[in-house]
Amino acid sequence: SDVSAHPHQFVDAKAVLLTDQDGHLKAIEAAFAMDETESLYIASEFGLDPDGPLTEAQSVEVGRAYAEGYEQFNWFTHPRRGDDALAQSAPQDARASMYDGVLTIR
Repeated sequence: SDVSAHPHQFVDAKAVLLTDQDGHLKAIEAAFAMDETESLYIASEFGLDPDGPLTEAQSVEVGRAYAEGYEQFNWFTHPRRGDDALAQSAPQDARASMYDGVLTIR
């Protein structure tokens, strides 16, 4: 698989493939944990406590901002079946969390 990153960000990414009862892909649950420098920058931009935790409103606000911002990159998710790209919808219920100086978007 191909992996690339923004040149000044280091992100730990995790994906879980969710299937229906017949084993067909129905969703991809992704989590992006930002490096501490990016996390501190985002905390500053949104007025967050860098040690967390976030309030529900902050979690939704930051999650929504990232989901909207990542849209231009197709949410860093490019599912394919063979040579054919699979259609996908926008992320649903994007949330952010902040613990020990690390921001994670799910």
